[in-house]
Amino acid sequence: MKRLGSALMMVGLLIGVVLGIAVTTDVRVNGLPFLVAVGLAKITFVTALGFMGTGAAIRRLGVRNEQRTLASLARPNEELKPTATPSSLVE
Repeated sequence: MKRLGSALMMVGLLIGVVLGIAVTTDVRVNGLPFLVAVGLAKITFVTALGFMGTGAAIRRLGVRNEQRTLASLARPNEELKPTATPSSLVE
């Protein structure tokens, strides 16, 4: 899952960089009205953010799953106990 998350973040980054280059170099599509081009750029920007956010969430889930797996392999039959008591947190 970590690879999928990283790949989605890279796709989002690539889309954002291409959009930034297109906007700064004033790339125009023939026959496309200005307002439609601006709307298309905004939708593309939101799509890039969506890819990066989804990738980050998937990567985080993968890391969390990996940590739980490693923890269960280290102590397969031991029950997890809290290390801090409520009274020690108040002091």
